[in-house]
Amino acid sequence: MEYYILSPIIVLILLALYKLFGKLLPISNAKYKTDKPIEELRTKYLKFDFKQIGLLVILSFVFIYGLFVLFSGLINFKFSFFSESTIVVKPYPEMIFLVSAFSGLLLSSLVSLSTSRYLLKDDWAEYLAYNNLKYRFNYIAASKYVFKGFGLVTGLLVIMFFDWHSAFGPKEIQLNGLLSLGTKTYLYEDITELKDVEKLIAPNGDIVNDPHYLIKFKDGKKWNSRNNGFADYMADSKIMDLALSKTNLKLIEVEFDSAK
Repeated sequence: MEYYILSPIIVLILLALYKLFGKLLPISNAKYKTDKPIEELRTKYLKFDFKQIGLLVILSFVFIYGLFVLFSGLINFKFSFFSESTIVVKPYPEMIFLVSAFSGLLLSSLVSLSTSRYLLKDDWAEYLAYNNLKYRFNYIAASKYVFKGFGLVTGLLVIMFFDWHSAFGPKEIQLNGLLSLGTKTYLYEDITELKDVEKLIAPNGDIVNDPHYLIKFKDGKKWNSRNNGFADYMADSKIMDLALSKTNLKLIEVEFDSAK
């Protein structure tokens, strides 16, 4: 999806959440309240807010970078147990970055929150009441839902991305797609078709030149190099060459994959 389409959607989602929080989590139900006017509180905590925003930004960069390095190392270690003759498609760097970003933002927010509580000491309750007034809804209750949502999404991304792989070994093939429940193992004898596809039909109906490969198995499942390969036609060709050498099949060149 193009960024000029995605950006307004994100803004609309945030506005919808703001309205939803205001309706479902009113200030009247908040635990922390104050009789002081918001102008007085804003003056008191303005500098502190800027400092905490700066801390949050710095922590986010540190955590995201550190987690990206950590997760990359763990993934390389995990797949290092495959034999050298096995062609392994590991999680893309973009996948690792996305998980690192969600995890890093979650951790940096928790650390920033804990730091705020430590620094403010006796003013902590008043600061929470100030945030309720500033955002015009029960800020603490909303934050709990956001943290839980972030945690859930992060957990799902870890499960989906970190176990995602395709491995083509000397005797068998292991496939684990994004939405797969566990790894599926095939023998090369299970392959029924090998296709070299030239084009595809985009969701909007446009015809796109996008050469890629398809491998079909006896159970009807397909491996598609666009979704589960290296996302590089030349690199994916090595997988197809291996599959051709292990079977008696010929590579079928087609314009579109019309098989259902």
